[in-house]
Amino acid sequence: MEQARTLMAQGDKRKAYRHGRLALAYDEENEQARAMMEHLVGSVLNSDVIIDSMLTMANGFAAKRWFLSAAAQYHRVLKLDPENKRALEAMALIKAQVDQHIDRWHQLGLQYVQQGELATAREVFDAILLVRPDHLLSQVERDKINQTFNKQAEEFYYKGLGYYSQKNWEPAEQAFKQALELRPDWTEAQSYLWHIQQQKNLAEEELERLWKEAETLKAKGNWLAARRAYKAILDKEPNHSGAKAGADEAQAHPEGAARRVQYG
Repeated sequence: MEQARTLMAQGDKRKAYRHGRLALAYDEENEQARAMMEHLVGSVLNSDVIIDSMLTMANGFAAKRWFLSAAAQYHRVLKLDPENKRALEAMALIKAQVDQHIDRWHQLGLQYVQQGELATAREVFDAILLVRPDHLLSQVERDKINQTFNKQAEEFYYKGLGYYSQKNWEPAEQAFKQALELRPDWTEAQSYLWHIQQQKNLAEEELERLWKEAETLKAKGNWLAARRAYKAILDKEPNHSGAKAGADEAQAHPEGAARRVQYG
């Protein structure tokens, strides 16, 4: 149990789960072990599904003799589960073929670079380096691509900042997403995306509040106030079909018309 707690604190849920199972094997009634297992079982089972999917994909690549693609998938499995027996055994079987295919894959990556398909080229070099982190030529090429992408990502990022400062959420969100496609680890862009989503959530909540208010006023026959509430919705979202229909109905109602004359 002590080892399980330590592993869980380190974020290694899979090993913590295994040690928790061992604790239960020694003491089936241990409440601490049961509580830990209930806490971990969901994330571990979800991880198992992902691992099984990756292993199936890797085995398919290996059957087609796409050994580097297979090895890259097996390595991803081992990042999630370093003791995965199926991945370790498969890697041992295809190691010789992987080493033979490295140079051919490097040449393929260079072809993609020459064709201007930099995103695909980076995927190829990433796959090589996942299997062979010491492959210097691939490291050099990937660094060049990353430098190009970082410059492009900065352009999208600063464009996003401009839209963000104007509270123009949709184009700001699109610009930050484009920056992250080029540089997925950019935490500042991720943070701005999170804040934009929060603002959009607040806007949706405000629209929902105004809609309920307008519908309540209409149900009470307070057509002038309902019309104002519908108009407040349309000020925020001009294409809101429900608010358009409600405003038209309120405007056409005799009581609403009479009050418009009375109040000018």
